[in-house]
Amino acid sequence: MSENYVPPLRFRALTPVYDWVVSWSTAERRFRQALVELVADGDPATIVEVGCGTGSLVRLLAARHPHARLTGLDADREALAIAASKPGNAGVTFVRGDARALPLRTASRDAVVTSLFFHHLDDAGKAQVLGEIRRVLRPAGRLLVGDWDAPEGLTSRIGFQAVRWLDGHANTRAHATGEFPAILRRAGFRVEKRGRLHALAGTLGLWEARAQ
Repeated sequence: MSENYVPPLRFRALTPVYDWVVSWSTAERRFRQALVELVADGDPATIVEVGCGTGSLVRLLAARHPHARLTGLDADREALAIAASKPGNAGVTFVRGDARALPLRTASRDAVVTSLFFHHLDDAGKAQVLGEIRRVLRPAGRLLVGDWDAPEGLTSRIGFQAVRWLDGHANTRAHATGEFPAILRRAGFRVEKRGRLHALAGTLGLWEARAQ
């Protein structure tokens, strides 16, 4: 498997403090709960979180969908170890894999969820991953995305500069300019904006996408 990925906070030494940083900078409770509610709209039986990191979101999904088959996938071995050790994640299957070549069967999932994941990828990487997500989704399946959107207001613009420094200006360009939904559409998805939240580090968007 390729090791060409960005750790959760760019530098591997910062992975142990990832949860604290996210909680402090992203209005995490409201953001994660809003994403969980979007997933619950369709009552999916099979859910995968791509780029699950340290497992905070998939734990909430497991609590909301106790009978669903849940998979958390990430390329980062250390982050996955943290995820697997968290209370509430015992029933989740964690898989180490590259999102650009998902180790999942075609048309095998009702819902794919990503949270603060796509801004780690350049535009070509985003397109690759979206192609793989389309492949593993069932015909009526949904992609639910929570990620950075164009910052709104002076505080958000200033805060988002730290995100861009950590994760790369090329990777975050489409988020900074509000062009991320267009990338979803070019990948063959119908896109609906489902929410917008303001946080210390920027402005967060929530999107629901279905294959056309």
